[in-house]
Amino acid sequence: MPSKTNAHNANGHRRRQLVDRIKATATHCALCDLPLNPDAVTPALDSTEIDEDLPRVRGGNPLDPRNTVPMHRRCNRWKSTMTLAEARQLLALGATVHEPLNRAQRRAMLQPSVGAWETGASRWTGTQGGTPSPPG
Repeated sequence: MPSKTNAHNANGHRRRQLVDRIKATATHCALCDLPLNPDAVTPALDSTEIDEDLPRVRGGNPLDPRNTVPMHRRCNRWKSTMTLAEARQLLALGATVHEPLNRAQRRAMLQPSVGAWETGASRWTGTQGGTPSPPG
């Protein structure tokens, strides 16, 4: 009979050790870059949580130190199942961690505009004859 233990939670001791190690050295939130409050206790929104850059539901490893970052509880809840890069992109586009976004709103903000392609370090935007055409 297969084990009923979730593979992500199978090694709780190792995860707790990782969380303690990161919290001991963390000074700023990985998302909003504001100082963390080491004295705040969960469930306070400014308490410190450890989150995965690539979320568990998208294949991220919760035991990999390179995939774990310190965050405010509020920032972590707002980030949800986005990667850190996606969340930062939404913040750059005008979203705030104080206003929750549903999936449709996140998708709409993250989709590039028609006729815009990013190629390497340059960005091209334009249309020819009413249809988008790639740089040539």
